[in-house]
Amino acid sequence: MSVPQNLPSPGTVKLTNGKPAFLGTLTATLTQSLQFVIPEPCRDYQGFCIVVGVGTITTPTAILEGSLDGGNTWFSLTTSTNIVLGVSSLLTGDTPAGSADAFQVNGMGAGCLFRYGYTAGSITGSIAVWAMVG
Repeated sequence: MSVPQNLPSPGTVKLTNGKPAFLGTLTATLTQSLQFVIPEPCRDYQGFCIVVGVGTITTPTAILEGSLDGGNTWFSLTTSTNIVLGVSSLLTGDTPAGSADAFQVNGMGAGCLFRYGYTAGSITGSIAVWAMVG
C-alpha cells in the first residue's frame, strides 16, 4: 500500500500558512464534517490549527479528526490546552463566533487528512466554518 500524500482531493480545502480559509457550511445535522489538509511543515510553521464556526450554535462540542490512510480510518485530536479561545466577553458591539477551537497539528502536514464537525450542540440555520494553520 502506498502512503497517502498531502494532496487535496476534489472538494477538499488545502490550508495555507497564516491565511484563513473557508472550509464550508454545516447545518443542523451533527453528523456532517468538512475535510481539509494542511501545508507541509516549514520554518514559519508553529503547528496550531484554529477552527472557527460562525453562526448560532448552543453548547457546541467540536471535534477534529485525522486520517493517515486516506480516510479509511480516523483518530481524534483534542483541543489544545496551550491556546484557549473564547467566544464571549468581547468588546462592545463585536459579534462573537459560535465556536472557536485550537488544535495541535504539528508534524501532520505531510499526509494527514483532517475533518471537522460537531458531536453535540444545537445549530440554528447553518454554521460557516473557517480555519487557519500557522
